[in-house]
Amino acid sequence: MRIRPIAPTLIALAVILGTLVAPAAAQGPEPGVRGDSTTIVNLYLPLVSKPSPHACATQPSLLAPANGAKLDTIAPHLRYDNGVVSGAQDVQVQISTDPTFATYGLGLQKPLPGLRDWQFPINLDPSTMYYWRPVFVCANNVVGPSTMYWSFTTAGPGGLLLPAPKLVAPISGTLTSGLDVHVQWIDVVDNAAWLVRWRPAGNQWWAFGNAPGLDPDVTLMDLAPSTTWEWWVSASNHYAIGESSPMWRFTTPPAEASGQASESAAGQRVMVR
Repeated sequence: MRIRPIAPTLIALAVILGTLVAPAAAQGPEPGVRGDSTTIVNLYLPLVSKPSPHACATQPSLLAPANGAKLDTIAPHLRYDNGVVSGAQDVQVQISTDPTFATYGLGLQKPLPGLRDWQFPINLDPSTMYYWRPVFVCANNVVGPSTMYWSFTTAGPGGLLLPAPKLVAPISGTLTSGLDVHVQWIDVVDNAAWLVRWRPAGNQWWAFGNAPGLDPDVTLMDLAPSTTWEWWVSASNHYAIGESSPMWRFTTPPAEASGQASESAAGQRVMVR
């Protein structure tokens, strides 16, 4: 799937952010991980402008956390129901401290039918009321109805924030031998899950995947050739996403040097939740 801008100030991107594969759990797939061990990848952009006029006919239903809830986390999981999707190209999950959503954080997910879950790849401010809503994006990146929104208040400060993992491989500055890149780091005590983030160097968008906290390694697959990539990792617990590791870089080889086929710009994609 091509990454599409949703505000005039954003630059249209033509890159393959790829997919993330985590080691398979012995007891079966974890929540958010497909049975073939492919962790579903998400997209996030910190701040955008107010949405365009409506085009889609419906809005997904909000399910959890309950409207007005006081939470015990600053990294909540949000749940909504797309129902039977018709004509949508993406779902935007928007979050703001302003009920008018004049500016907001933005996540993109594939508009699959039925129940969907989302967790922003950042910690929210503690003891703060947030407003959130999912909305469909239809043809020409026009955002659909967005009148329904819910609120929640995050937990107070003082919860356990896990330390940053230490990255191991590939060493920053490496030229990789292929377009599938195995990344590794050192385990963190008490982690429940890993948050792995990557992007073309300096890009405004980044892709991220949540992998079960069993093994400190994943494989980033189908990356764009001849591209310098930044990647970094955090450990997570119920309260929060932990400190971020330093950002390391590697560069993928040209497609012909890697021996792997590369999609054309028109067919480039990313798996999104």
